[in-house]
Amino acid sequence: MEGDPVWLLLIGPPGGGKTELLQPLRGLPNVHMASTLTEASLLSGTSSRDRAANASGGLLKSIGNFGIVLCKDFTSVLAMNRDTRACVLAALREIYDGFWTRHVGVDGGRTLSWQGKLGLIAACTSVIDSHHGVIATMGERFIMFRLPAIDEDKVALRALQHQGAESEMRKELQAAVGALFRNIEFAASALDDAERARLVALATLAVRCRSAVERDGYTREVELIPEAEAPGRLALALARLLSGVSAIGANRMDAWRVVSKVALDCLPALRLRVIQALSGAAAPLDTTNVASIVRYPTQTTRRALEDLTAHDVVKRRSQGSGKANTWRLADWTVTKCADAGVTFPETSDEGHEGGFPETSE
Repeated sequence: MEGDPVWLLLIGPPGGGKTELLQPLRGLPNVHMASTLTEASLLSGTSSRDRAANASGGLLKSIGNFGIVLCKDFTSVLAMNRDTRACVLAALREIYDGFWTRHVGVDGGRTLSWQGKLGLIAACTSVIDSHHGVIATMGERFIMFRLPAIDEDKVALRALQHQGAESEMRKELQAAVGALFRNIEFAASALDDAERARLVALATLAVRCRSAVERDGYTREVELIPEAEAPGRLALALARLLSGVSAIGANRMDAWRVVSKVALDCLPALRLRVIQALSGAAAPLDTTNVASIVRYPTQTTRRALEDLTAHDVVKRRSQGSGKANTWRLADWTVTKCADAGVTFPETSDEGHEGGFPETSE
């Protein structure tokens, strides 16, 4: 498919099956597996004296001008120290754009370069939400799919029932995935005016809701409200995702459900839950009520509300001295949700996370 690549993060709890979902893709053409990502693993700067005879020069050199990387543990990138992590994320940003140059000091100074198109599918835990500010201010390249909540008892029972058959099941699943993709022709599907308008609304809603707010690392007070992210990159990624899901046989309604979920999953989980809580409220809510619905501490919930208010997604009303502020969705947000065809399931005391939003046709 022509255009920029689509980079997908599969978000779920440890042991939640993320790696098992990636494994069947290994046998597809141009797909390469990686445990984690570092600058050195992408383009190796090992000196000529120490280089092994069969050295490839790094993952990007092995891939060439086109390939897809499956990363089993993107969480390890987030766990790096701040400077190392910043270098890796900066490299990924350039790789997404199709060109990366790395300068190394070995052999008197060398320049390593790669040019091409790289797809990326990576597994990560929800710890990525705690790094949202770092990633967002550097420019979002990823879209996300958060695995739906699981029934722990059923998952554990199913694992016991399949004990000893794991290898055979993986082979069967890999064969099935290979057969599915073998004869597919991927091409951008035609969009009518209504679908284009819906994608615009969905992308505009998502990017504003996920846009960064920089806070002091100690006091947690707001220091900077960067300009909201432009929606063009996400709109194109969602359009290509819609084409891809349709190409593998999903009907248009199901394809839109996937695209809508991915767009909303790009928001930090707490921000989305706050929006859901306010969407289901008949009247403005105070911070304590919102915190009770989303099941987060009041101070943490207040920061999420402030972040959304900073980008005019939520409106705050002061009730006067000594009285709690109340919060509601901005009229802009309500209109964008309607234009995007998204309505949120009613939020219960158990909260809501991971499922598909309801979409209108």
